[in-house]
Amino acid sequence: MSWHMKLCGLLLASAALTAGPAGIADPQAEGDHAAASQAAGAVRLRNIVKSKIKDPEILQTVRDWTHIQEGGAVLVEYTVHLLQDGDYKPLTEAELAAQRFQVGDQFLLTVQAQTTCYIYVINQGPTGTITCLLPDKEGQPPRLERGQKKVFPGGNDAFEFQEPAGDEKFFVVATAEPVADLDALASAVCQQDESLLTPQQKELKKKIVSEGVSVLKSLEQRQAALPSFVGELSQPNVEKFAAKTARTRGIKAPKQVVLREALPDGGTLGGTIDSEGPARYVAVLELKTGDKQ
Repeated sequence: MSWHMKLCGLLLASAALTAGPAGIADPQAEGDHAAASQAAGAVRLRNIVKSKIKDPEILQTVRDWTHIQEGGAVLVEYTVHLLQDGDYKPLTEAELAAQRFQVGDQFLLTVQAQTTCYIYVINQGPTGTITCLLPDKEGQPPRLERGQKKVFPGGNDAFEFQEPAGDEKFFVVATAEPVADLDALASAVCQQDESLLTPQQKELKKKIVSEGVSVLKSLEQRQAALPSFVGELSQPNVEKFAAKTARTRGIKAPKQVVLREALPDGGTLGGTIDSEGPARYVAVLELKTGDKQ
């Protein structure tokens, strides 16, 4: 499935998603709700502007038993909102896994920082084509403060599935510091039209994109090998997880921990605490198309 969307001044026809008019603004606060809803007509934004900031003491609880100092953590909330009956419904983690999108379906992706961090949002189409939603053409990821939210594709657009069918991946990467290889990937993808590049420039772009994809896979594989807490981020749950980790791994406290909570009213809260370097968290959202199995 491809999408057609103007990004970085370049028309990319790489996946069966398209940015089409859905009447959605990019609200930054509750105060934008009324104006955005009026512009949206029948499409309501009540599910888009809602904030679910977690208690910061949750992270402190985890830091206490990992002995990781302040600053060694990133936490981000990410949600796919599917247009249904004139309203964008936030899909839960289970609903997204079971969802089979159809041609014509429209959706938004929202990303909200729960700790101050840098955000990358990268799409990989079924043919392997890479598109960067963040960073922009300058190749610099935005620094989101705690509570700040981004709505994709932004403006008055929405993603829309079109022919031919195929599966999409969205990589949401939250980092305590920018990642040079991902910055280079964004810059390469956002370069001018291939037809305007010299053969040498095309080859260099291909190499940079390949290296960027390898970095994404490496981050994902590294994260998969870390101790992972999956469940409601409450103090009792975290303490039980700490005790189990100590028993099964034979260590008092791991140096890195991955956290993930499937939120009951839609979306996922995920993050990483890392004592060995800048914290990085990678979420992979798979959007499947076609009939249910």
